Amino acid sequence: LTPEARVAHGIGPAALVMVDCDLFQSTVPVLAFLPELFQDGTIVIFDDWYCFAESKDQGEPRAFAEFLAAHPEWRAEPFLRYPDYGRAFIMRRTTEPATVSMRKIVPSKVTGESSALAT
Repeated sequence: LTPEARVAHGIGPAALVMVDCDLFQSTVPVLAFLPELFQDGTIVIFDDWYCFAESKDQGEPRAFAEFLAAHPEWRAEPFLRYPDYGRAFIMRRTTEPATVSMRKIVPSKVTGESSALAT
């Protein structure tokens, strides 16, 4: 996943991105490849978001939180759960610093859904 590969394969703006990496270490380079492909409204689906139950300090949630902290031009709006372990977000371009509060996007134990947006 390099800028050269992006050019060589004609990879352009993405409407939908599927991330199926499970682990933090494998998710980081995938997310590093994506900022130039994002456009306002790109949907990102993480296939293994809940791979480590509701832990925000492991796997895809940790990598995504770190990605958003490093890329204040993007914020993520929680969109939907992707059964059984997945989670989807809508990427929004912003000029304000963006982070995802992982506490806010983990589903509630009562409803199974989160209604809060990323801040």
